[in-house]
Amino acid sequence: MIKPKRNKPYKARAIMIPSIIPIVTASQKYPGLALFLHGGLVAFINEPTVASANALSKQLCLIAGAMSHAAGGVPILGRTDTASIAIYSAIRAFECVVARHDATEIVAVSISEAKTLIAASGALDDVLRSVPAACYDRAMKELDVVFEVRQRERMEWAKYQRNQQSQVAIA
Repeated sequence: MIKPKRNKPYKARAIMIPSIIPIVTASQKYPGLALFLHGGLVAFINEPTVASANALSKQLCLIAGAMSHAAGGVPILGRTDTASIAIYSAIRAFECVVARHDATEIVAVSISEAKTLIAASGALDDVLRSVPAACYDRAMKELDVVFEVRQRERMEWAKYQRNQQSQVAIA
């Protein structure tokens, strides 16, 4: 069987490249977040309180988790980019403030901790521009689960202590 001759000249097919899906970053989805974090860090440096320390440390852990998700699960500890170093250093500064508060019942920020937090606030804009909003939302859900579990554990511990006190009072 002989194949019939082609009547049309050969024409190469156009390569169909799918359009690139726009990635919404955390700074685009939450436009006031960077300003909130900058203002919170400055307010914490000037007038540190336990409530502001808890809120800001939660936000920094949230950002660290989002950065980890954006990097495919690689934690920020051990990474060499400036944003990871700044965020990790800020988390360590908050840990020092909390440790000091636990030991002395005084919330105070040293000069070196203040400089570390100021450096981290400078890196926040770059981080929020580079982290996809989906990673930020995923880290937010995970952090909420962790806080719910801790809250449940605190409630169970308080219930246990009340039971122990009532047993001592009965005896």
